Amino acid sequence: MDLNDDMLNLILSKTDNYYCIGVCKQWYDIIIKNSIICETCNKIVKMYDTVLWITDDNDIVCHGYYGDIKKYKTLKKIIFRDPRFLTKIKRVSIGLWLIAIKISSFPYDLIKNINEKWYTHALKYNPKYLQYIKNPTYSMCVDIVNNCFDGLQYVPENFKSYELCLTAVKKNGSVLKYVPDQFQSKEMGLVAVRDNISYLRYINNPSEELIIEILSDDKVHMFRNFNWPEYIKNPTEDIYIALYNREPVYLDLIGYEQ
Repeated sequence: MDLNDDMLNLILSKTDNYYCIGVCKQWYDIIIKNSIICETCNKIVKMYDTVLWITDDNDIVCHGYYGDIKKYKTLKKIIFRDPRFLTKIKRVSIGLWLIAIKISSFPYDLIKNINEKWYTHALKYNPKYLQYIKNPTYSMCVDIVNNCFDGLQYVPENFKSYELCLTAVKKNGSVLKYVPDQFQSKEMGLVAVRDNISYLRYINNPSEELIIEILSDDKVHMFRNFNWPEYIKNPTEDIYIALYNREPVYLDLIGYEQ
């Protein structure tokens, strides 16, 4: 071990500011030679005999905390009990932050200046974080639609496609209200009302043909206290017939005064 090694060992044992390795290329090369770098996150996880970034068994990202593993586990337990504790931690790491946002009661605006890369990991818990990513991708939008019940409402309009909207409606018919007019189709309307007949309200200007098909579809669950006049405006002769064929009492509910 040469003089540079001795000096670095002395410095690194007295400080947690490892930017000192950038003082000169010679020091940097020596540090890298005596360090372990994670191939996944590219962090220096161990420098000489000093462990820097650590991973707990149930973390979803590797090396999400900088410090002692025992302290890290304790901090996670406290955050799980009350995520507001996150605001009292001097050095918030992604491992601790992700635990906090998994809890729905976490106040999103308490932590400032979050690394944008953290938001990509957070999307699987809350699609709301897509709005904080400067350059979202279509694959991100696909992921939040697949992973989140109401993810479509957070997808930017320029990323919405017919296929993506149909996938979202199949998972949750109520998101039909976030589908642009140009993508609403007979197929999509039927899928939505099969989930819940009240989602008929989200179909823009439903045609007579579509309403009759909905009324004739055994997969669409009807209920007798349904407020038909609110959802079917100016019913035609054929719509009255379809209502009668489904359940005669529906004629009394919709009335004849429209």
